[in-house]
Amino acid sequence: MAGWPGALVATPALSLNAFTRNSAEQPGVFGKQFLACKSTLISSTSKGFGKRSSKPLDEFSQQNACACYHHCVTVRGRFITFEGLDGSGKTTQIEKLAATLRDQRIRVHLTREPGGTVFGETIRHLILDSATSKLSANTELALMFAARTQHLDEVILPALEAGDYVLCDRFTDSTEAYQGGGRQLGSKSVLVLHRVLCADLQPDLTILLDCDLNFSLNRARHRNLVTSAAGHRDENRFEQEDPDFFARVHNKFHEIAEREPKRVAVIDARDTPEETHQKILATIQERLQILLSR
Repeated sequence: MAGWPGALVATPALSLNAFTRNSAEQPGVFGKQFLACKSTLISSTSKGFGKRSSKPLDEFSQQNACACYHHCVTVRGRFITFEGLDGSGKTTQIEKLAATLRDQRIRVHLTREPGGTVFGETIRHLILDSATSKLSANTELALMFAARTQHLDEVILPALEAGDYVLCDRFTDSTEAYQGGGRQLGSKSVLVLHRVLCADLQPDLTILLDCDLNFSLNRARHRNLVTSAAGHRDENRFEQEDPDFFARVHNKFHEIAEREPKRVAVIDARDTPEETHQKILATIQERLQILLSR
């Protein structure tokens, strides 16, 4: 899960607390709606963490995703996430899309998960380092969400409120695929945590890069070995898993895409990087109604 230069790690100074105070003085729609929605979600589980709402989870998620993100936010940027197995070309494609958007004079914020903040990068190193042993699946899940909530607070929400386009390499779909699918924790626990800790915040669009499982895995393992040998951080821990683990991850990604076809676009990444990039541009223009020079 390597491949990102340190220069791309975002370190904005504005915290969500300051962001919220500013919103109270000069109401920012995004901040007020997000916190109102988050307060409602937390209160719905106040009688015990993990207890289900009286509403079915999928109904609750759909209603609150609209309430706190899609329809109530009148002026904001766009949130686009990239998902897929390691070695599928996410880093290449997210950088190509950022360059295209910047050519259109669109402000772009590039970030990644786990990571994106100083705290998140510390957790990233802990989770991905092959020297990390005896880390339980539930601990891994908790660490992923600890990094994510800080990432939302410190980076994603302020950038969207400022009108930037946020391009994020992985988000909660990866947690559902790797921990829910690969670690066999199931989707329910991941979706409940996302609902409570992230107010069920949903991307405008998720690009799922799909390619041959064995090719992706071999490419990721080779890349991480090369970067480790060059003295960069070791991020080989997940690549040590067996093929069945990655088959479960792959299947879970496609299960998510089938469940949420309006949000998740599956892009065949078996072609050249440029051909894949053109497919992504076409998808963004179609799904988000953005006119881009190609």
